[in-house]
Amino acid sequence: MFLLLFLVAGLAAGRLAGGSFLRLARLPARFLWLAPLALALQAAVFWHVFEDAAGSADIIAGLYLFSLELLLLCVLLNVRLPGVKLLGVGLLLNFTVIAANGGYMPVSLPRLEQVGMEDEAQKLREQEHHLNVTAMADHTRLRFLGDFIPVPEPLPLRSVYSVGDVLIAAGGFWLICGGMTMGVRGRRRAASGQAPVAPLTR
Repeated sequence: MFLLLFLVAGLAAGRLAGGSFLRLARLPARFLWLAPLALALQAAVFWHVFEDAAGSADIIAGLYLFSLELLLLCVLLNVRLPGVKLLGVGLLLNFTVIAANGGYMPVSLPRLEQVGMEDEAQKLREQEHHLNVTAMADHTRLRFLGDFIPVPEPLPLRSVYSVGDVLIAAGGFWLICGGMTMGVRGRRRAASGQAPVAPLTR
């Protein structure tokens, strides 16, 4: 949902900048089906599909890591599109901290309570994992890459996010807005009779 908010903002910004949805649809994206496949695997985690299965903790961790690997592959195949490099850095940071902590994202319990998510914090005190997260503790690896950035009420989508989440959201915004407005500046110069700016040469 955090990413969705930035994608919607990118659509709005793209329209305000004179971009079009058709231009976005024509972006030369490759193997884009990897992204919805990865998100479907993550949805299975969030919707408790495997919660009652034997060895569910290992299944959830494995699925979550595999979904991130699919997203990273999709990024690698589309790295030349606007914003995708930034989005990829965010994904890589999240993947690194999740892989270092057994397939779960560490989250700060005090920050969860700060944003009014006491129930979620209590669940993590009572059990080792909940959905795709685990409680941040002294033994947590790469804590600075975990979920510790609070977004409290009345801001939308209150939760605790990671540095990687912020970069992913910014990259998603850039991808949508940049994709919608690609080539707009050149056409405006042509319409005003200005010559296009020549690239610098040495």
